[in-house]
Amino acid sequence: MACTVTALEGGRLQVTFLPASGGEPIVIGPVRSQEQADLVCDVLTGPIDLVLDELSIVLQNRPRAAGPLYGAFVASRVPLSEELWSRIPLPLPEAAQALPAALACSAQQARQVVWRMSEAERQRLQLFGLCLARLQRRLRMPLPGPLPGRIMALITSSSMATIDCSNPAPRVTFQQLGQFVGKRVTLVGRIEGVDGNTLQLRTPDNGVVAVQLQSIAPQTSLLEVQGLVNSPTSLTEDSLTQLSDNFDLANYSELCKLAHSPQFRHMFLP
Repeated sequence: MACTVTALEGGRLQVTFLPASGGEPIVIGPVRSQEQADLVCDVLTGPIDLVLDELSIVLQNRPRAAGPLYGAFVASRVPLSEELWSRIPLPLPEAAQALPAALACSAQQARQVVWRMSEAERQRLQLFGLCLARLQRRLRMPLPGPLPGRIMALITSSSMATIDCSNPAPRVTFQQLGQFVGKRVTLVGRIEGVDGNTLQLRTPDNGVVAVQLQSIAPQTSLLEVQGLVNSPTSLTEDSLTQLSDNFDLANYSELCKLAHSPQFRHMFLP
């Protein structure tokens, strides 16, 4: 593994790392001082356990500075074991810089990065995936290589929250709900009313679903719900995630349609 430091205009420095695997170079910068550049090189090339111990100290004392360093660590070390991923913070500021290296490795490694990305970064990724699918549809031919499938797989596994991938639940709209009676699904919508342990959830395609709550009543109006479908208009919740108001419902609805279309269904398999 090679790590080089070059000078930029204005006295700043740039660190370039060449992975031993021969992947794309990782470029970090600009950094302000030689001391910071040396720290980045240590993160990229040092012993894993020692580096993670040092990063945890940086995270406690300088949280904003820790994000890019963790991102550089992930990009230079993928694939990471489950044990190592458990030591990477969630969420992780600027995690997106590690996505190209993780995606080149496997969809599972990329999924770990996506789980740590900010909500804004994940929304941009969803939009990119939607544009990619539309491009393939217009070309009437698949794009070369496994990249499109990997991107779409991790998009559907990220949404706006961490998902239990050992028991995946397909994302559906109200119109698709009746196809999954007796099965687990993931549904997004806005709360229209609450009556005891039942809330009325309006979906992006303007349907209303009665959700029987098993968790504490949510504090926000926009939710992602996983649960067992009882009927075409009701389900029993087994987990829910509260979403911010800037969640893009229109993109979610489009992605659901693509995920269930014969032409693109295979791209959404985990």
